Amino acid sequence: GFSVIVWRGQGVSAETIGFLWAMGVAVEVAFLWSLGFFERRFSPETMIIAGAGGGVLRWIAMGFAPTGWVLWPLQALHALSFAAAHVGVMRLLYRDTPEAQAGMAQTLYAALSGGILIGASMLLSGVLYDAVGARGYWAMALIALAGGALALLLVNPTPRVKNATPG
Repeated sequence: GFSVIVWRGQGVSAETIGFLWAMGVAVEVAFLWSLGFFERRFSPETMIIAGAGGGVLRWIAMGFAPTGWVLWPLQALHALSFAAAHVGVMRLLYRDTPEAQAGMAQTLYAALSGGILIGASMLLSGVLYDAVGARGYWAMALIALAGGALALLLVNPTPRVKNATPG
C-alpha cells in the first residue's frame, strides 16, 4: 500500500511505478494461467509455504528501499507472496473442509484475509511508514515468516485416532 509513496520519495517516475504495478499483476496472471502445472507438482501446503518464503524475501528486500532494476524481480515475487499463498489456501479449504461447511470456510477466510487482517495491516503500515519509512516492510516480512511457520504445521499432521479408547 505504501510502495508508491516510497518510490515517489526516491524519485521513481509515475510511469515506472505504473509499469512496476502492472508487471506484478502480469506475473500473477501468468502464474494463474499456468496453475495446472503447479497444482500437479505441489501440494496446497507447499504453495502456502512458497508464498510465505516469497513474501519474506520480498519484504526484507523492500525494507532496504531499493531502486533501479532490483524492483522488477521484487515485484515479480507477487506471484508467490500473494497468488501462490492464496491459491494454496483455497485448495486446502477445498480439500479439507466438509462440503456442508465449505461456504462458511471460504467466507471466514475472505473476511479475515481480505478484510479484518488486511485492514489492520494497512492501519499499522501507516504508523510504521510515518515512524520508519520503508523499513516498515520488515514487519510484513515477520508476518509472512509467522504465516510460513504456521503453514509448516500443516505438513504431515499427526493423524487423528478415531474412537480411541483409554488405555
